Amino acid sequence: EFIPFMQSHGEMGSLGFLFDGFAYSTDFKTLNANSLKLLQGVKLWIIECVGYKRKYPNHVVLDELLDFLDKINPERVIMIHMSHEIDYETFKQKLPSNVDIAFDGMKFVL
Repeated sequence: EFIPFMQSHGEMGSLGFLFDGFAYSTDFKTLNANSLKLLQGVKLWIIECVGYKRKYPNHVVLDELLDFLDKINPERVIMIHMSHEIDYETFKQKLPSNVDIAFDGMKFVL
């Protein structure tokens, strides 16, 4: 079972999904108050982070991701949906210790 929640993807909406302690959010820019409340303290949040060098009108970048982390306080975060501007080693140094960058073949346990 899962709970879908609304996300804003620019001028259109998209859906994120909350499973038992695990949330998935991609293709979005903002979250409404209900979605923020639903995600409070989630154990694992898989979230997009397109980059950090420029803003995107429909996607989350690093400073926005960090703002979401302050509001939601997830235990662990795995970033997905990244652009070519993200160099793994450089970017990893900019992240809090509970945030990982996804990679091919990555596995996680809930």
